[in-house]
Amino acid sequence: MHQGKPFRPSALPSVVGGEPVPPKGLQLGPAAQPILPSREVEVQPVGKPEGVDHFEASLANLRDVYNGVTQVSLISKSVSAVSSSLNKLLSAG
Repeated sequence: MHQGKPFRPSALPSVVGGEPVPPKGLQLGPAAQPILPSREVEVQPVGKPEGVDHFEASLANLRDVYNGVTQVSLISKSVSAVSSSLNKLLSAG
């Protein structure tokens, strides 16, 4: 039933024998297109093992992140110590 009206048997597509055939008045959107597999191929230089360049770059990025986290941690601890000392001075009057 659709909007309170039953479908006519001729309005429903037949699924016997493969893909259903949509009614002629229906326009299909992009989701109705078949999915095609990607055929991208990555080329590696001759003589280098696969992933070597990625490892060096990943290691450099990891080192940068570690240094950044260390700096943020030191700043955070310093601000916390100053804040704690200031609170003690203010509460002592």
